[in-house]
Amino acid sequence: MDLDRKIQPSAGLFVSFLIIAVPMFGWKFWYPFTELSTIDAFIVSIAKIGAFGGLAMFAMSLVLSGRYTFFEKAFGGLDKVYIAHRMYGTAGLALLVLHPIALTLLTNNPGVVSSVEFLLGVNDLSILLGAVSLYGFVGLIIWSITTKASYETFLKVHKITGLLFIAGAIHAFATGSILEQSRFMAGYLGVLSVAGASTYVLYTLLGDALHRPYRYTVTSVKESNGVVELIMEPRSMFIKFTPGQFVYVSIPDIDLTYHPFSIASGKFDGKLRFAIRMSGDYTRKLTSIHSDAKAYIKGPYGGFTFLQHKNKKQLWIAGGIGVTPFLSGARSMRRSHEKGMVEMIYASDDTNPYGLKELETIEDQNPAFNVTHFHKEKFGHVSLEVLQEQLKDLHERVIYICGPPVMMNVLKDEAERLGLSENIHTEEFAY
Repeated sequence: MDLDRKIQPSAGLFVSFLIIAVPMFGWKFWYPFTELSTIDAFIVSIAKIGAFGGLAMFAMSLVLSGRYTFFEKAFGGLDKVYIAHRMYGTAGLALLVLHPIALTLLTNNPGVVSSVEFLLGVNDLSILLGAVSLYGFVGLIIWSITTKASYETFLKVHKITGLLFIAGAIHAFATGSILEQSRFMAGYLGVLSVAGASTYVLYTLLGDALHRPYRYTVTSVKESNGVVELIMEPRSMFIKFTPGQFVYVSIPDIDLTYHPFSIASGKFDGKLRFAIRMSGDYTRKLTSIHSDAKAYIKGPYGGFTFLQHKNKKQLWIAGGIGVTPFLSGARSMRRSHEKGMVEMIYASDDTNPYGLKELETIEDQNPAFNVTHFHKEKFGHVSLEVLQEQLKDLHERVIYICGPPVMMNVLKDEAERLGLSENIHTEEFAY
């Protein structure tokens, strides 16, 4: 659920929660509490919040998985969209679990299905669908916690969640509990459920059938110091991107799954270049790719587009392979000579990290760009407090950070202490 990462306030987060809050609490205006005891009224409230709130949250989670462009702008980046996606999905499951538990605690409701009946789902298709949905979700959570599955396996299993949601939604409407509240509630949750289910079908089940990827050919594969560099040429149309964005890449020769990689090439290069750190089975397979291998690209995505910012006085801080989006930016600056002054800090334990020589060449060619290799043995860890002693105008600069999560979290905490939180921009993914 990304509990180790701060959920940043945004227009997208506010609006999405408001959409969810309507059915979560709106049912109270129509429910006849006068016929219930105080304790039963409380239990009914928990059950209804669990049912309607859980359904709405899971529907919103599925809607957010669609990678719609306007979500990136509303949330401030696709990584923030995914944080909300996982947050709503996890919270929605927790609420849905409350629903059957609360119902079995009611002291005077002969129409309530007992926990044994719900467990078995006997004699009622709608109850069976509800049981399949709930226990399916619980099983997936237990599996994800206890199994160290690969990214590819996780994605394949994760696709089941949409089917479980559809089963749960059918259960909710077939039992009639939503219609009993009001036509408004039924219509509202109906539209939200259809939106979630439709997004799941169109973007997860149908995928390439409706959203044709760009077709590329791998022309070069090089490995050095644990980094694999891939270069690809378009087979038909070249993908248009902005430096700092990323794409999803599938190379059928090694795996059909799409993996997210930041673009390292300049926007004028005519080729796509990726620098990928070897950290798992899939990335190690990349070295076995032969020239002329087919590749499929989806995107581009991401709001980490620093060259488009109106403030051209910028500080880029890269850690390790987090240098890739900045390489794209620097390579683009080499030809366009963007106005302003960009200071770049490249933090790496290596004496000659990937891309450093090219960055230094670009520095020689463009007076608006300056790069400093921040080697830990010489400079220690990157610190904004130390950097502001060298950059007297640090508070005037917009600061972009890309690197290991630990480094980014430390720098964001430091920025908050120094009053620089509004200057900081990051885009991070945890797969």
